[in-house]
Amino acid sequence: MFLTRAADQPLPEGHPGAAVAVDPVDFELPFYRRGMRVDDGSIISTCALMPLLYRAVSGLDGVVPEVRHVEDVDDLLRITAAFGAEVACVAAGDRAQFLLEDKRIEGDLGVLLLVDPAKVPEPFDRIVLMDEDREHELTYSIPHRACGHICLGGASGRLVTEPEVYAELADPARAPRYVTDTVEEIKERVLERFPMFGAALAEGEYRYWYGLRPAAERTIAEWMPRSRTGDIGVLHLGGLGGCGFTIVPAFVADGLAIRRPTLDMEAHLGRPTPVHSA
Repeated sequence: MFLTRAADQPLPEGHPGAAVAVDPVDFELPFYRRGMRVDDGSIISTCALMPLLYRAVSGLDGVVPEVRHVEDVDDLLRITAAFGAEVACVAAGDRAQFLLEDKRIEGDLGVLLLVDPAKVPEPFDRIVLMDEDREHELTYSIPHRACGHICLGGASGRLVTEPEVYAELADPARAPRYVTDTVEEIKERVLERFPMFGAALAEGEYRYWYGLRPAAERTIAEWMPRSRTGDIGVLHLGGLGGCGFTIVPAFVADGLAIRRPTLDMEAHLGRPTPVHSA
C-alpha cells in the first residue's frame, strides 16, 4: 500500500501490479490524504530471497556456490583467482569503502524496528506499507512472516559523511547515543503515522537494527585500476538504491560492455593509484 499526504501523487514508476485507489481513513490512517493498494503485486523479503537465490544458483551447471565474507580487495582477488575467474563484479553497498580503499562514504542512517507479527493487527501483518513523506524518506512496514517478525522504520534524515562517524556504527554493542535517539525518533514517527502499531511498539517489546543507506548521485559502473588488481578485472557496481539483489544480475552484462582501461589509459586519464601498505 502506497500512502501520501499529497493530493495528486501518482504511484512511483516501476511498481508491479495494478494500483487501486483506497481511502486511508478506511484503514485508520488519517495522517494521509491518498492511498493506493497494489493488489496483484508481490513483495519478497531478503530473508526469503537469499535462500531461494542460493538454491537457484546451486542448481546451475558448472556453478559451485561458496559463502564467504570478503574483508578487502586483496581477499577478493584471492577468492577470484582461486575460482579461476578473470573478472569479479562487486556491488558492495556501504562496504565499497573497503573494496575501493577509500574511506569516504556517505548515506542516511536507517533504522528498522523488529516486532512480533502476533502483535500487529490484520491486515497489516501481510501488507507492505510505503510512505512518501518528508522528502521521500520512507516509513514502512515489511512483513517477514517466515522469520517471525515485521520490520517498521525508515531513514532517519541524519546524513553520515565522515569516516570516523561511520566507524562508530560498526559495533552494535557500542552504539553511539545518537543511534538510540534516532531509534526513538523513528518509533515516534511510526506511531504518529501508523497508530495501529502501538501494541507492537510497546516499551521493551521490540528489537532494532540500524545501518547506513549509501547515497550515490548516479549509477556506478567502473573498473578498479589495473595497477591495483593486475590481470584480474574488478568491476565495481553501485548506486542501485538498495535493489542490488535483483538488479545486479542484469546490470553485470551492461557493465562488462564497458572497456577496461589499460595501464597506459589509466596514466593518460590520471586515475590515482591507491597507496599500498607495507
